[in-house]
Amino acid sequence: MKRKSIYALCILFAAFAFALPFARGSREIDLDALRKPLTPYVTNMEVKDNAWLRKQYHLDTAAYEQVLVYGTASAIEADEIAVFKQSDQTKRKALLKLCQQRVDRQLKSFQGYAPRQSALLEKASVYEDGRYVVVLIHPQQSQLRQLLKKAW
Repeated sequence: MKRKSIYALCILFAAFAFALPFARGSREIDLDALRKPLTPYVTNMEVKDNAWLRKQYHLDTAAYEQVLVYGTASAIEADEIAVFKQSDQTKRKALLKLCQQRVDRQLKSFQGYAPRQSALLEKASVYEDGRYVVVLIHPQQSQLRQLLKKAW
């Protein structure tokens, strides 16, 4: 009897260990559902469109499945929140690289004349989380990261 219990526990543990990597990042969300929780963080920002993404990120609509991007209306502010959904891992890696290049270009353009914006860009976060690529250039980056983690 004791031996059967041990085998059962081992089988359950193995099944859990096998399923765990697939559970992370598997939850699908509609990025439009993020608008309301992001509201307190985007008071001085506006939603950006595909034309802006093409110009600033050098992305066309084939690079992502869905996107939500907020940026400031002012050219002298660097605040930006971008969330891209892409299920294809190869495309997601390319998207991650283009997002990092965007941050690097912004940092280069702000260095020397906008120290506050340069500091913000140096702390910028570009990361992949499941099916999503996220760019956070914001003074409340850690709170935003937690909010997004809870969303999916």
